[in-house]
Amino acid sequence: MTGPNVVADLLIHNALVVATVDDQRRELSGGWVAITDGIITGVGSSLDIKPDAREVLDATDCLVTPGLVNTHHHMYQNLTRANPLMTDKPLFGWLQSLYPLWRAIDEEAVYVSAYIALAELALSGCTTSSDHLYLHPHGAGDLLSAEIRAAQDLGMRSTQRVVQCLFRKKTVVCHLMMLSATTMKFWRSVSKRCISITIAHSVQWCV
Repeated sequence: MTGPNVVADLLIHNALVVATVDDQRRELSGGWVAITDGIITGVGSSLDIKPDAREVLDATDCLVTPGLVNTHHHMYQNLTRANPLMTDKPLFGWLQSLYPLWRAIDEEAVYVSAYIALAELALSGCTTSSDHLYLHPHGAGDLLSAEIRAAQDLGMRSTQRVVQCLFRKKTVVCHLMMLSATTMKFWRSVSKRCISITIAHSVQWCV
């Protein structure tokens, strides 16, 4: 928390309004927000004493809000979003055009696509994103960790959803869930900003 002897890392001040979106739905005129170690440590209005800070950002005439949350994404699709093979096709034609390309994704491709997607979200005011990463080609590597590293490098909060779309055998799902559980356990031990969960997404079984 802020106090007379606490120096924040960043102080955003002079905002037209700070919309706290707290339980009281307070809107603080001339407000400020103090941040330390990536965590909001204080908010106040023009009537409250501001803490000292190592960096100060003037938010004159700006509305300051909590970061937006993106609840559904497929970040790897950034790699092919302008591919001419699919730009004029309906959904299933679009998928049929791109799945042959997507089966070649690897850790580098997932890292780059996640980094770009998260950077674009951050520029639009989004600080937390959920991603449905349902492609895990054989031999592609640890795609979950690649995506989490991108979020870590950008300082974004993220949720990775391990989703299954199309499998020939139920044992494949079990194996993938075991691998994802191992990855989740590791990243939860080193980061509070990244959460991985396993969730079904249009599951289909092939005969």
